[in-house]
Amino acid sequence: MPVDTQTPPQSQTPPPAAAPAAAAPAAQTPPQQPPAAPAAPAAGTPPQSQTTPPAAPAPKPGEGQPAGAPEKYADFKLAEGLTLDKAMVDKFTGVAKTLNLSQEAAQQLVDLQTEAVQAQSAAVVEAHKQTVEAWKQDTIKALGANHQAELADAAKAISKYGSPELKQILEDTGMGNHPEFAKFFAAVGKLVKEDPFVNGGGGGKPPMKDSDIFYPGMAKKK
Repeated sequence: MPVDTQTPPQSQTPPPAAAPAAAAPAAQTPPQQPPAAPAAPAAGTPPQSQTTPPAAPAPKPGEGQPAGAPEKYADFKLAEGLTLDKAMVDKFTGVAKTLNLSQEAAQQLVDLQTEAVQAQSAAVVEAHKQTVEAWKQDTIKALGANHQAELADAAKAISKYGSPELKQILEDTGMGNHPEFAKFFAAVGKLVKEDPFVNGGGGGKPPMKDSDIFYPGMAKKK
């Protein structure tokens, strides 16, 4: 049978099957978001504790609290030889009440003031001792080389005309050692006849001169 050259021969290989339709993409699941971080505290704000501490137990009445001012302050203690001025005590207790000071706290302030007064008194006494000693040296210089006889005359005047009160004042204040007093008493003593003051102590001791009594130690200095 003659071959039809006009009709192309059919391929012996069947045509490829159509590619299957692409499967629809599965719905994408959105990734899970991490839990949101807590908001940062504002600048200057201290971080708050995550755990609330337990509340402290309420203190019992009077526990852990300093005692306040009493209804009336008891008498304050003072060092021996010191006394309190009532008017100053009234002022002090009024201030202590205003400050709500306890009896113990008020006593501590009294003790502090007492210490200050004692220190000041001791300083005054020491300063006066130094002043009297300076007067003695000035008197010796003022009376000159014959100061022993001059002091003896001054002592005679004090012994002859001085009252017990005057003698006590001169002894307590030391004014008898002042150059002006010494010169005055020495001038008066020159008018007095020598009348040695006899020490009543007895015991065979020799009589003491006036100058030894009223100017102890000074008449022997040169």
